Amino acid sequence: MKRILVCLLALCMLATLVSCGKKEKEPMTDRDTAAEETKTDAVQTKETQAEEKTEEGVPAEKAYAKAYGELTEDFKKLLAFGTDGTLSENWYDELIKTDFSDTAKAIAAEYSREDFTAQFEGAMTELFTSDEKSAEKFGTVEYDLNKDGTPELFWVKADHSIVALFTYGEGGAKLLDVFWSRYKGFVSEKGVLYSWGSSGARNDRCSILQSGANGEWIVKEGFSSEPDLFGDPTKTNYFEFSDSQKKRITASRFEELSKEYPPKHSSLWTALAIQPLQ
Repeated sequence: MKRILVCLLALCMLATLVSCGKKEKEPMTDRDTAAEETKTDAVQTKETQAEEKTEEGVPAEKAYAKAYGELTEDFKKLLAFGTDGTLSENWYDELIKTDFSDTAKAIAAEYSREDFTAQFEGAMTELFTSDEKSAEKFGTVEYDLNKDGTPELFWVKADHSIVALFTYGEGGAKLLDVFWSRYKGFVSEKGVLYSWGSSGARNDRCSILQSGANGEWIVKEGFSSEPDLFGDPTKTNYFEFSDSQKKRITASRFEELSKEYPPKHSSLWTALAIQPLQ
């Protein structure tokens, strides 16, 4: 009798195990399917981004490094140009014969001969006739002005004076501006780019720049002092401007703005390390 009871219990346990083994897996709900697809897409996107390359084979997020490296070498070549301390009347024709990089040639191609000489002759003349034109007196600084994750490239002198400014966008490297003693560039304590230009006695202008939608830099606002040419020539008028608006301001307001955007280098700017050319 005991043997029969044991057999019956064994058969019941076996039947239970077989029943559990045949239990079908619950089907995935729409929410489970969507979550699984999202996870898969995220993994594929991450892998694609990691493998994304430019035409030159440089990772997309570091494409600017190659262009900036070429422009740094071009700076050395530019300083070696006209080593006798003079600038000939045909300096433009002589300059374009220099073996500059493809990056520099692409930038130069955006200007006509007339536009290039008109905009940059003052800076070029000052640079080429300088007594301190050796490479050790110059260097480069990288600083992200518009906080887009890609720094701008500055050609600078040893005292942090800005010679030229470049940025990098979808179309490659671009020349934003060239500076010299009559048109100086500065970076404020808040990291804002601005310039001071002078057209003579009591005729000064500060322009505050910002990044535009197409990668160019535009004048956002500014202020100026101008002699009263149509009235008392000894009198100075002061103005503040924004876009196309221009209004007269007091001398005290001009001084207030000048303290915020002084014609000197900020501690933020001078604290940035200069990478020597040699």
